[in-house]
Amino acid sequence: MADFDQRNLKANNVYNADIINNNITLGKTEKDELKEALDYINTSYNVIKDVFKIGSTFSGWLDKRKDEKNRKKASECMGKAFDLYNKRRFMDSVKEAYKALEFDVCNTTAHNHIAWVFSFYNKELDKAERHSRKANELMPNKVPYMDTLAEVYYARKDYALSFEVTTRALQILNVSDKDSMYLLNYRMGRLYLAAGDYQNAMNFLAKTLNFNYENEIFDRAGLYYNIALTFNALGNHDKSIEFINGAISLRKNEQFAAFRDSLLKSRGLSG
Repeated sequence: MADFDQRNLKANNVYNADIINNNITLGKTEKDELKEALDYINTSYNVIKDVFKIGSTFSGWLDKRKDEKNRKKASECMGKAFDLYNKRRFMDSVKEAYKALEFDVCNTTAHNHIAWVFSFYNKELDKAERHSRKANELMPNKVPYMDTLAEVYYARKDYALSFEVTTRALQILNVSDKDSMYLLNYRMGRLYLAAGDYQNAMNFLAKTLNFNYENEIFDRAGLYYNIALTFNALGNHDKSIEFINGAISLRKNEQFAAFRDSLLKSRGLSG
């Protein structure tokens, strides 16, 4: 540092002496000394600049490492969330998804999971819509996220928006995505049923009968119930009774039982 100060001083003295004497023509020795001093100053400046650059790069590297660790922690939280969901501890799985968002606010899987659980079980629909919209904003045109948003709208009884999103998702659906294929067709059938278009409702609901794999989202009891409702609306009461009995055999449900009782009563039969 002392060497730098001496060279800097020498450069200034040479330059200032010429200014004072109104002499801007330097001798060879002075020119060489001035050039040497200025070169040293420039080199020192570049070294300092490089130090700051390295510091900035290192800081960026630390931030990147922190982001990677947070994303890993968020991923671990989502692993726990899915384990809890599979154990039917649905609200506990939502808590883990919220923990994931504490580490990574842009974790689309967490946003989508929260929205899906809330909408499928008809809870906290305002939060469900907010999280679903965020997932779709962060990752547009991803069919499972579109499907969740459509389910949120369906749960809110906003059937027009649910139909719009479901239709768009079906247009870009990959046939290998069995989960989404089932859910989209099942919802489309329910939407047509709600609209009173029973033939189209049956067309879409019938497509879902081909699904026989084990999966929590595959609600065969609910499917049978909706098919029973559709057959009844179409006037095929025998088929309606067949499917409502199938639904009740899979899941005891007061709504199912009430529909079967009314159906049997209308036919002059008893349960």
